[in-house]
Amino acid sequence: MERAGHEIMVYSGGGSAAEGAVHSLNPTAALIWDLCDGAHSLPEIEQAVRQAFTVPAARDLAADVRQTLDRFRALHLLEN
Repeated sequence: MERAGHEIMVYSGGGSAAEGAVHSLNPTAALIWDLCDGAHSLPEIEQAVRQAFTVPAARDLAADVRQTLDRFRALHLLEN
């Protein structure tokens, strides 16, 4: 992992098509990535995103966070 301004570059491993790939995470995904430490719950991650970015109150941010986490898993960036 390397930081490049407000983005994070994450290197994937594992036995997938994305093995050895570099993934550039935008600021929102980078924040979610930083909070994927096993100590933060989904509601805590959602709250951190709401505090860091302008998010409409009606937005289903929990679904967006889950989608981002699912994408990280699909790319073998997170362990289950």
